[in-house]
Amino acid sequence: MDYLKRVGAIKYEEFFRDFLEANKVCIFSSELTEHWRSRKEWVTADGKPNLEFLSNEFGHAMAPVANCCKTKYDSQVKEDMSLKEFCDYWKNRSQEGVDECTQTLYLKDWHFWHFQHTRPMKHQSILNLIG
Repeated sequence: MDYLKRVGAIKYEEFFRDFLEANKVCIFSSELTEHWRSRKEWVTADGKPNLEFLSNEFGHAMAPVANCCKTKYDSQVKEDMSLKEFCDYWKNRSQEGVDECTQTLYLKDWHFWHFQHTRPMKHQSILNLIG
């Protein structure tokens, strides 16, 4: 991914103009995100998702989940599931192991910030929420 620009310190106005408005992909550097709550609270010390925290903090939120083992019209079948249900699935799958009969679920395109706020957010607030 050498062709993607890695973004370090950047003003929001520059980020908005150069990436959001231009619809360009970038990679946030670890220096840019080192103080984000999501880097501290959403992962465990060994770098795995902190399913307990995510379930407790966002468990009520509904999220689109794709079943990678089922397709309809050449697309994975999707259903809404609470994040708590998805975290429970992930914990059980990790403990029980995987075989050819185990369904594979994928939490797809979840815009969690929709569930955290009741009033409309400006784009700048999105970065503040995860940071």
